[in-house]
Amino acid sequence: SGAQIARLRYDDGRGGMATALLILNDDMPYLVDSIMMAARKLRVGLNAVLNSVLAVARDAQGAVTAVGQTGDKLESYVLCLLTEDLPEAELGMLVERLEMVSRDAAVVRRDTAAMLAQFERIGVEAAAQGDQGKEVAAFLDWARSEGFEPFGYAYYQVKPGVRELERDIPSRIGVLQDTSHPVYGTCLANIPGDFDTLSKRASALSIVKADVEGTLHREQQLDFIGVRHTDAQGAILGEYCFVGLFTRAATATPLNRLPFARGRVAKVLSIAGVRQEGFRAEKFIEILESLPRTETLEGEAEWLAEVCGSVVSLYKQPRTKVFARRDVYARHLNVLVYLPRERYSASVASALARALQASSGASHVSSQTLVADGPLARVYLIAHAARYPLDLESDIQQPLLSVLDGWHDQFSAQA
Repeated sequence: SGAQIARLRYDDGRGGMATALLILNDDMPYLVDSIMMAARKLRVGLNAVLNSVLAVARDAQGAVTAVGQTGDKLESYVLCLLTEDLPEAELGMLVERLEMVSRDAAVVRRDTAAMLAQFERIGVEAAAQGDQGKEVAAFLDWARSEGFEPFGYAYYQVKPGVRELERDIPSRIGVLQDTSHPVYGTCLANIPGDFDTLSKRASALSIVKADVEGTLHREQQLDFIGVRHTDAQGAILGEYCFVGLFTRAATATPLNRLPFARGRVAKVLSIAGVRQEGFRAEKFIEILESLPRTETLEGEAEWLAEVCGSVVSLYKQPRTKVFARRDVYARHLNVLVYLPRERYSASVASALARALQASSGASHVSSQTLVADGPLARVYLIAHAARYPLDLESDIQQPLLSVLDGWHDQFSAQA
């Protein structure tokens, strides 16, 4: 019964007319956020978005017979007042996008219970596999109850003699069901990857960012949770895969209380030769908490130990330092740049992003900045689809440090 969208026009209050859309759906989660996201994606300006949810009874022909009676089905009415009068072609694209988003939200609403049941089933299976398995089960339980909003699930099978894993068609639920979907049809390209990657992985659990932004709820790259599936003898049969978004609770839960993450924290401390308690351990944990969650959950423990150890000494003697790592599937490059706080500015951040794009051959570079209250600022850059292989020293660290030195020299010259 997809979305029904009426095209209207309204007086924009400046003596002109502008387009308005009235969008009718069954009431469901994510709708309003996702409608606004769709408009932003197509760079359509909105003056206002009004939403009301009404209990509506309809007869067999679909005509409304009563409104506002408890117990009747809830319908969502979203009125979008666009800033301009959209030309027909652009309006057509917007309506098409809104219909897709409404379908996606409906599919997620339809399959949420089934996806949560998969979390539970896979958790029970994992819990039977020793202490590591119990920790995976605890993570899945946390994901199911508060940490993760699933949009889709699929099982990928290992096929004898075939390197790439194969999506098991009947297993797919949620947004992964439609293989021709413009966004979700290919959102797992290169994940869960091939048999070698799956078998070499230290943990049964894999948490990575997918390459694609979803269509629902928040403009963020999709989060991926994979659980390796093995038989009683330990032979690898495939991987259970979820896509969706980690909730706000996921970033707010301290690492020491988060299943799977807490084990990684302990491992980082032991690699660095730091006692699990004490002042230095507290500093390490503080740094791990301050990192983007993707890094803490995905990065190699050795790499994280090196970052923490270096940053502890940067606190004492602030200077610039660059850390980089390939993500697990070698799709992109994740870079952390630490610099003395007084040397940070928005233009430095964008110069770093441009330099990284040029030196890594990335299709685009996204960046986030953390300016903490300590002596350091940090810029987090993701170089999407960076060339492979890259030499971290000459291709990444040198170009970025020279940008910072260049800025510093120019700054001194002007001063």
